[in-house]
Amino acid sequence: MGILSWLFGEPQEQINAEVTREHKGFQIRATPIKEGGQYRICGQISKGDHLKKFIRSDLIADRAQAEQISLDKGVIIIDQRGDTLFQLENI
Repeated sequence: MGILSWLFGEPQEQINAEVTREHKGFQIRATPIKEGGQYRICGQISKGDHLKKFIRSDLIADRAQAEQISLDKGVIIIDQRGDTLFQLENI
C-alpha cells in the first residue's frame, strides 16, 4: 500500500448507476452494494412518483453479474406484487 493510499484510502470502485430495465411499465435500476470484495444484490423499482428499494442477502463476486441478478430480482418482485409493492413496508 502506497503512502497516498494509506492517507486517503483506496479508490472506491464505481458502480454503473445506469444499469436499468423497463418491465410492465416499471423502471428497475440495479444498485449492487460492494461488501468485502463481493456485491450484495440491491436495486430500486419505480413507477411514476413511486420508488421502492430492495436488498437481498445474495453476495456475488462479479459486479456485472450482480447487476444482472439485481435486475432479474426486480422483475420477479414486479411479477409477484405489481402495483401493490409500493404499499408494502418491506419487499
